[in-house]
Amino acid sequence: MNFFKKNYLILILIFLNFLVLMYYLSRSTANIIYGDQFYSIGLIVTKYFEKNFNIFLVLKNVWDFGGIHRGIGGVFFILINTHFFSLNTQFEIYLGAFVLFITSIILFYNYEKNLPIKNWITKLFYILISFIIMNLDQAELLGNGNGLYLFCRMLFFVVIFINFENLIKKQSSKNLISFIIALFINTFLFSAGYTIPFLVTILIIFLFYSFINKSIKNKKFIISFLMPVFFCLFIYMNGITSHIVGYNPEPQRKETVSLIYNITNNTSSFLRFGLLGLTSNIINVNLVTIAKTVDISDFTLLIVGLILLVAYVYSIILFIKNKIYKRTYMPLFFIIYAFLIYGSIAISRYSYNNLYPYYSMSSRYTLDTHYGLIGIIWILIYSYCNRINLKKIKLKLLNYIIPAFILIFIMLGQVKTFYTEYIIGPYRKVYFDTIRKIALKGDYSIKSEMDLFQNSANPKLVKDSLIFLRKHKLNVFAE
Repeated sequence: MNFFKKNYLILILIFLNFLVLMYYLSRSTANIIYGDQFYSIGLIVTKYFEKNFNIFLVLKNVWDFGGIHRGIGGVFFILINTHFFSLNTQFEIYLGAFVLFITSIILFYNYEKNLPIKNWITKLFYILISFIIMNLDQAELLGNGNGLYLFCRMLFFVVIFINFENLIKKQSSKNLISFIIALFINTFLFSAGYTIPFLVTILIIFLFYSFINKSIKNKKFIISFLMPVFFCLFIYMNGITSHIVGYNPEPQRKETVSLIYNITNNTSSFLRFGLLGLTSNIINVNLVTIAKTVDISDFTLLIVGLILLVAYVYSIILFIKNKIYKRTYMPLFFIIYAFLIYGSIAISRYSYNNLYPYYSMSSRYTLDTHYGLIGIIWILIYSYCNRINLKKIKLKLLNYIIPAFILIFIMLGQVKTFYTEYIIGPYRKVYFDTIRKIALKGDYSIKSEMDLFQNSANPKLVKDSLIFLRKHKLNVFAE
């Protein structure tokens, strides 16, 4: 209760941020299935209406079909939505926004608890962090019911790491149990293709903690910690290609070799692709493509990415120099995780570079990479507090100019992104209203119209799903 009394102003501002997000969603989204959501119709919703519906069989099929993105958390959301709300996508969209709000509150609690100096100035800086968590840069996920599943993943990541931090500090059985439970739930339900970067981040932080503390004498604790981490990795990896009939690893091996060859022989192109991934956290992809109000050259985009890269390096130096790890590892966790995601995107999606030169800037990735920005801000504020505590207020002006520049750099990028997406919002609503009319019309023979549902790779699935939804009065047909 004291937490709420002492921080009521910050909490009110976070809540206002949430209300703005909800208002944006009300003017930019509509109740209509589209994109990857059609896969859930065949895998989950149609099964729910069968007489011999077996939820365990559905969960197994979804787990197997998911491949590298396996996770069964979305099944429960879809079943609840189908049963109580006739598969209204608005339910999942608004609930997803609420999950972001809860994530922001939980993270603020951890941020405030570890602040070296607790005053309104240091607390007020958290509003920028909250703004990043609920920024419209994630519009691609915010306007899609599937976003709820992904937002839950980041909520669990935050909760798991808070548990992990308490675990390595206290090494108590209570913290170990809560850590293992949260880790297992997230692995089965939400972490999906981000399981490996997340678990690797935990292991890196554990190694860093072990190095800083010279050694951890409790070998039983080390084993108790490592076993569930590697077991979760085994759960995720086991049978990951089992859903592919007649799977042959040879073509995959050749594709991997080809990718490595392309990267090594096109280093400059690969580095450009990777740097644009960093740039996406400052300059929204829509500023470069559909909402291009000014001419932004590739050179400018790469400079922005390079500046952010330098900001990351600078922040890590401050983290170690100011011994912030004595208070918390959270910002370092976010930065390492973000860089593993940057690397994963650059390597796994580089093959799209020729067709989609800005693919690494896609807004779907900013949900994860934005946490790197949060890590930078966190470190800069904590470093400022350390300087005051150590009475180093008369340090060189450069020691204040650089952090101030980085904070303003991030803030301006986030504000511009928010404004851009806010302006685009109504046009998204028009788009969704258009495909709603197509769905209600009942004529699904026109290919150009079916392509608007953004699943052109499987037009039959779109057609069959719409017919099924109409038959059972679900989604747009329930209104």
